Amino acid sequence: MHGSHGSSDESIAHINIIPLVDVVLVLLIIFMVTAVFQMDAAMKVNLPKGSTQTAAAGTPPKEITVKINKEKVITVNGNAVKIETIATTVKNIYDKNNHSFVVLRGSPKVRYGDVVPVLDELSSIDLPVSLALAEN
Repeated sequence: MHGSHGSSDESIAHINIIPLVDVVLVLLIIFMVTAVFQMDAAMKVNLPKGSTQTAAAGTPPKEITVKINKEKVITVNGNAVKIETIATTVKNIYDKNNHSFVVLRGSPKVRYGDVVPVLDELSSIDLPVSLALAEN
């Protein structure tokens, strides 16, 4: 008889794989969860430490503003400069006030290709540069 289970001589015609699939899916979920937690534990993050002191005995840091307008005119703190002299101009301003930071501001009409040479010049003086999305 095909449907009876009483005879031990009959071979098994089919295998039920649903429990196998369930076990495999549970193992997959456990593997995915443990892999995410192990990756988070392995990441090293250097967080900045807060301080109650201000720079240079209470003087706030000075912003060195480099602007590029839609006519591709470059200014440093309001003074027009050529692209070749940006690095020296910013370095001179920084040397006078060591608690400065550089902000590169560009008009929304300026193409990215016009900003890259300015960034290259500023990167040559090893100062951190912040980018502003729009001109003030």
